[in-house]
Amino acid sequence: MMAPDRDSPTVEALHPELCQCLLTDGRIVPITDWLDEEGEECGYEEAVIAIAGQDGVGWWRIGLSTFSAPRLH
Repeated sequence: MMAPDRDSPTVEALHPELCQCLLTDGRIVPITDWLDEEGEECGYEEAVIAIAGQDGVGWWRIGLSTFSAPRLH
């Protein structure tokens, strides 16, 4: 898994139910894995890290503590 370079977009927002991330350049990439504190695959509710991306776009490791709970507008 390759990390994005410094000029690559970052994750702006994520949607756990759709398993998608919005990047700062407007693209949407899938969340492929949810990982718990021990690095084991789990569901979103137990996850502390998400892995998102796709070949040809890039891959991101996302610390979920960075994002707040969803709000309705």
